[in-house]
Amino acid sequence: MSAQYNVFQQIFGLSLASNLLGQCKGTAPMLQQQLSKELPAALNQAGPGWKVVWGPVVWKHDDSNDSPIDNACFIAKNDELFFDDDGISRPAFVIAIAATASQWTWYNEDFAIAQVVDLDQWTAAGLESISQEPNLIPQNKAQSDNALITNGFGLAVYQLLNNVPPEGSPGYPHKLPEFLLQTTFTSSRPTPKLVITGHSLGGALSPILAYTCLKANVLGPFSQKDVYVYPTAGPSPGNMTFAKNFASLFPPPASASGLMGYQHWNCNIVCDLDPVPCAYCIDTDEKFLKLQRLLTIYGKAPGWVVGAVFSLAYIANGIYYPITSSLFNSEYPVPSEPFQTAEEWLDMAHLQHVDAYTLEVLDMPHPPRGVCAQLSKEEEQMLYPVLQSVARAKLVHESGSKLAAEAGI
Repeated sequence: MSAQYNVFQQIFGLSLASNLLGQCKGTAPMLQQQLSKELPAALNQAGPGWKVVWGPVVWKHDDSNDSPIDNACFIAKNDELFFDDDGISRPAFVIAIAATASQWTWYNEDFAIAQVVDLDQWTAAGLESISQEPNLIPQNKAQSDNALITNGFGLAVYQLLNNVPPEGSPGYPHKLPEFLLQTTFTSSRPTPKLVITGHSLGGALSPILAYTCLKANVLGPFSQKDVYVYPTAGPSPGNMTFAKNFASLFPPPASASGLMGYQHWNCNIVCDLDPVPCAYCIDTDEKFLKLQRLLTIYGKAPGWVVGAVFSLAYIANGIYYPITSSLFNSEYPVPSEPFQTAEEWLDMAHLQHVDAYTLEVLDMPHPPRGVCAQLSKEEEQMLYPVLQSVARAKLVHESGSKLAAEAGI
């Protein structure tokens, strides 16, 4: 990475840094220590002047030594970050949220869409209420005129809000909201900005975290207008009310013809050939980011893709709707001939969900390597929203075909 990166490129670089240990295994304290060690160099790659001021925080649902991170985040600060929208260099705080790294996270956060969390209800009592796990509500009992998010994303945001960096780490002993509330500014400098960012799962959690902190009144000295959100490749976090409320509270740039490119705040940055942001909307009025698009995104879809789409659509039950997005055209073309194998479809989906973004934003054909041994393609595909559902449908199809062959059917 280069010191000449613009503000969006630097923020995206911090988002990538939150995933440094995505392929590492160990206990939470071990992974916490490793991430703390690796982050300074990664932040320096994103741009000059970045330092960690809170965290990093690593959370795992168990104390196994043989499983990866479930959630991770950190806050970095830069005293002089140039913002193109107002042409001023000012202090900036960035909350960077990691993507999915474990099977547990996929099942309990990415795929947990059958129930919802009423975000307005959960945040109503401020810091006190967000210190408690949100109530999970059956879809058919939720109030659709309130901002609803998936139960998996709600529980993930709860973890982001309620874990403390270990003793000796920046920000100890404060939880994330407490850190924001105790942050102070010097009046002689330009007003600081707060940016919340993440990719994939982090792309869904970042707008929810911004909404939650604002509604719960835990942004501290950061005014609403000085909070930006920069999600990339995120699936739809919640219902239409959430999408509308988020756009009202954190307005995206106005554009009559639709937003394009990666240089926009408060909207989901989306590669036009990435299937993940198509989850989990099924509204036919939505033109682009809906599950039905998976049936044609790479030409005619194989049967097991169709099966995965119908399964996800059934569970989503028409609840979810995307936030405002800004599209960019992938530089990785889809072959003109239809894919013949499951592996070809999944390889293309992974390329468009990961590599297409680093190429578009950072002019890097592939993301930087993590600090641990690379996962196999198959293992990595099983970590992303939508892709794991498709991969599982493929396995079911293959198992069924094998059983049928053995039975002579």
